[in-house]
Amino acid sequence: MIKNGFFALLLVALTSCMSIKYTNIEVLMPAAVEYPPDVLNVVLVNNAAEQPADVGHSNYLNAPYRRGKKMMKMSQDTVALDSTGFTCVFNAANQLRSAEFFKNVYVHPTAINTGPYYYLEQKLSEQQIQTFLEEYGADVVISLDKLTYESKLTVREVYADFYDYATIDVNFAAVWRVHYGNSSAAAQRVEVKDTIFWMSEQEENVLRLLPKAEAVSEGLWLSGEASGKRLAPYWDEVQRLYYNGGNTYFKLADRHYKAGNWEGAEEVWQYIYLTYKKQKKARAAVNLAYLNELKGDLHTSKDWLDKALKAYRNSSYAHTDEYKMILQYRKIIELRLLDEQMLKQQFEAQL
Repeated sequence: MIKNGFFALLLVALTSCMSIKYTNIEVLMPAAVEYPPDVLNVVLVNNAAEQPADVGHSNYLNAPYRRGKKMMKMSQDTVALDSTGFTCVFNAANQLRSAEFFKNVYVHPTAINTGPYYYLEQKLSEQQIQTFLEEYGADVVISLDKLTYESKLTVREVYADFYDYATIDVNFAAVWRVHYGNSSAAAQRVEVKDTIFWMSEQEENVLRLLPKAEAVSEGLWLSGEASGKRLAPYWDEVQRLYYNGGNTYFKLADRHYKAGNWEGAEEVWQYIYLTYKKQKKARAAVNLAYLNELKGDLHTSKDWLDKALKAYRNSSYAHTDEYKMILQYRKIIELRLLDEQMLKQQFEAQL
C-alpha cells in the first residue's frame, strides 16, 4: 500500500515538474516467519480441503442509470477447477526456490485433507509432522491448512441493454502453518489475502473478458506466489525518484549517474547542497538520500531526507505536494530500517 501511495504522489509531481525522474529498484523484503537456526530443508504439504465448484462465484449487474437498486446480484456461477490447493502449493514452492533462502524445497505429492469442510483449518497431527520431517529429511514442514476463494463478475449497464464494461474480481485467502517438529518453537500461522482484478475490452460493441475459470485459476496461481513471499525473504521492485534537471549541475550529476559514476554524481549533488539554498538544496539532499539507499546505507539515506525536509521548510515549498512526497519517502526508509533488522535476524539464523 505504501508503494502504491508513493507512486501516486510521484505522478502528481511529474505533472508539475519535469525535472523529476522516477525509476525502479529492487529491495530485499523480510519474511513473515522467524525460522530457528539451522533450518535448511523444508517440505510443503497440501492440507487444504477442496472448495466446492458452486461456492463463491457470483454475477452482478451495475446499472447506475436506475433510480432504485443500482447493484443487483443476477446469478451464481459454478467454476470447476482441479487441484486448487496444489496450484497454490506448487507456486509457493517455486517462489521459495527462487528466493534461495533454503537449501532444498520439497513438495509432498499427495493431498492430505480430502474431507468436505473446506472452510475449516485442518491442522496436521504431531505424528504427521514427524513423518514428513523424516521422509524428506526436512527441518520444517509448511502446510497449507485452508484455501478459500471467490470471484465476482460485474457488468455495467449505462442505459437499457447497453453495456460499456465488465470486470472480474478474484479474492483468495490462504492459511499456512510452519511446523518445527521436535523444536521447542511453536507452529507459526501465516495468513495471506489478496485480490486480482481484470477489466474488459470493448470491440465492435462486444465486451471481451477473460473467462471466469481462467481468471480464478490465475488468481490461485498468484496466491502461491504471494504466499511464498510471506514464507521467505524475497526481492521486490519498488519506485523511487531523483531530480535530474533544474540547472547545469543537476544535469551534470545526472550524466555521471547514468554512466554508473556514482561518486561523480554524489560530489556534484553535495556541491549543490552546500552552495545553493531552498528548493535546489532540498532536491540535492533528496538525490543523496536516493543514492545512499541504492548503496544500502539506509541510516545515511534517512539523514539526508531529514536535511531535505528542513530545507523545504525553510523555503516557500513547505507543505506542497513535493514536500509531502519527500515525507512519504522518509516513512518508506523508516520501514526499510525495521525490515533491515528483521532480515539481519533471519539471515543470521541461516549462517
